[in-house]
Formats: sequence, structure tokens, C-alpha cells
Amino acid sequence: MTDDQKKDIRKIFKHFGFTGQFAKMIEEFEEYKEAINIYLSDPTEENLDNLIFEKADLEIMINQLMYGTINIKNDITPQNVDSINNRARKWKIKRTLERIDERYYEGER
Repeated sequence: MTDDQKKDIRKIFKHFGFTGQFAKMIEEFEEYKEAINIYLSDPTEENLDNLIFEKADLEIMINQLMYGTINIKNDITPQNVDSINNRARKWKIKRTLERIDERYYEGER
């Protein structure tokens, strides 16, 4: 994400506020979940496009809450948020791969 996009996201977040954007995120989660179910039951190109657009909506909301928090807490910088997010992603991916190797997910397919 570019610095300009982060700036725009913070502006949107500031306009709508923390509580409003949390409520909107719940709505976007539900729309993404519905798009997944629709695509799984009818994997057409149109349904895939819809799934991708719903994912983009959700990502924007997640980023608003991540980068919007910077406006509320002065001790958090965009670099801190990016660093924490990157560490979390790295750890989650590593843990999932370890669980696959350990056969943790056997029977879930």
C-alpha cells in the first residue's frame, strides 16, 4: 500500500470514526462471507469478480482500522503497524506450515 493510500484511508477513517467503521467492517465481513459461499456454489467468472471486489472492500476496512488507530494513539506510526502486521503474518504462515507437517489438520478436507 502506498503512503498516499494510507493517508487517504486515515482521512476516511477520521471522517466516519472508530465506532462507525467497526460496524461497517462487520457488514463487509458478512458480504465477503456471502460472496465466498456464492462462488463456492457457482464458480463463475462473474462470481469470482464479485468475490475479489468484496475482498477489496474488506481489506480497505481492515486497513482503515489499522492505520486509523494511528490518529487516536500518537505513539503508533504507520511503520509500527506495518512491522507488527508483517511479524504476525510471518508467524501465522509459519505456524500453519508446521501444523501441516504435524498433520494437525488431518480430516479437515
